[in-house]
Amino acid sequence: MQQEPPVLNESAQMRHPLPPDGVPASVLLVDDNPAKLTALAAVIADMGLDIATATSGREALRLLLQRDFAVILLDVKMPVMDGFETAALIHGRPKSAHTPIIFVTAEADTDSERFRGYTSGAVDYIFSPIVAEVLRAKIQAFVDLFYMQRKLTMQTEELLQSKRQLRELASYQEHIKEEERKRIARDIHDELGQSLLALRIDVSMLQARTVTRHPR
Repeated sequence: MQQEPPVLNESAQMRHPLPPDGVPASVLLVDDNPAKLTALAAVIADMGLDIATATSGREALRLLLQRDFAVILLDVKMPVMDGFETAALIHGRPKSAHTPIIFVTAEADTDSERFRGYTSGAVDYIFSPIVAEVLRAKIQAFVDLFYMQRKLTMQTEELLQSKRQLRELASYQEHIKEEERKRIARDIHDELGQSLLALRIDVSMLQARTVTRHPR
């Protein structure tokens, strides 16, 4: 459905935290109106995010197969597959089941439609005309959460890696101890064997001298 681009107020300066791994979060904008997509993208262009756009629900689903998104802005009124159907399909896939979806719609939508949106998986609504500061603040909140989850995942992976390294170190230390025990055992065995050999030689020499001095 072709509509006029939303009216966007000037946005205020906001903090933009850096991603914990240096990779910016991705945001998906979905609308069948290219002009609206351009306007939405312009509002968040300086937020340090990776912005992807789709002009249909099917295109959005294809993009979700390629990467994860911190948040999805989804137009409600789209032909073929509307926002409600798209949201249900997005959250029907395990990988994107918990991806936040913000519906973008007109203020004239009824309470029943909004309720349908929430039951389809939306976490919030943005109403036209869009206020840039509100849009940016909402997106930033979900991006912050996305970065926190990513940082937690990284810390968990580092902890697991540390545990693996500790197990490997303990195993190596045990190996060294075992090798040292074997070496000591060999040394003791070799030393005892040498001592016994020397003792046998001494006994043999003593016997030989005794026979020489006291022949029968």
